[in-house]
Amino acid sequence: MKGKVKLSLVTNDPIAVNVLRLLGYKNVEIDNSLLNVHRKKYKLKDADHLIVIGNPPYNDTTSKNKKSGRNAKQKTPFPIVAALYLRNSEGMRYEYIYNFEFDILNSDDKYILKNYETIDGYIRKYPPTQKDKNLKSDIGLYMHNIRDTNSLITNGYLTEKFDPSRYITINFNDLYKYAYLNCMRRYFLKDFKFGNLSPIVNKSGLEKDEYLQDLCIIDTICNNQKLMVFNVDNKSGIIWTRHLYEKYLGEKDKCLRKINGLKLCAMR
Repeated sequence: MKGKVKLSLVTNDPIAVNVLRLLGYKNVEIDNSLLNVHRKKYKLKDADHLIVIGNPPYNDTTSKNKKSGRNAKQKTPFPIVAALYLRNSEGMRYEYIYNFEFDILNSDDKYILKNYETIDGYIRKYPPTQKDKNLKSDIGLYMHNIRDTNSLITNGYLTEKFDPSRYITINFNDLYKYAYLNCMRRYFLKDFKFGNLSPIVNKSGLEKDEYLQDLCIIDTICNNQKLMVFNVDNKSGIIWTRHLYEKYLGEKDKCLRKINGLKLCAMR
């Protein structure tokens, strides 16, 4: 890269700004970099070439109205990609990144997106849109929206509250899918490679294995007894109305044992 590089750092986090200034960075400002974006704001000339570095998502559905955060737990692995994109006439397509072999620091392994099958296009992650019909669940069950595996583990809880701006509608026909996700919250071993991916799944494996579907549902029932829809003593709950009681009795002991990770793996 020819010429002098001018670094401009903008963030809403005053603590980060103070740390950067202590480290010797001078051109650091407290501001919302998504508002009133123009070159003059950052003292840039029209001829200056730009490299924009951000940390999305910003204020999408999964982080609605979030204006503050908290420090990540030190025991939670988190991926960081160090990369630069050089723009050219050919551009860059999704297929290129999808098949790209990322090197992993201090490892001989490669990180390749195409090697992982996720729930995208299979299990819904976001709340209903205005175009969707039947916003209410036929069993009165909902799940907080998620973005990736990290958000599933942190916020992907089940609820009986109806709020289409925050929660995903779960109907009985899709219960096994969301039960699978609920089991992931308990049994999926943390790995930095998966944290920012949509939750992994072997779609054909889950679809073909009705026994696994039942196990996921029963395990979810066992571990969410506070919800009336799952409560064994609630005669109007699905365990009675959907004829699940016999399966519950037969499998509950297996489901309540602690498993060392889900056996259903999405690695091809």
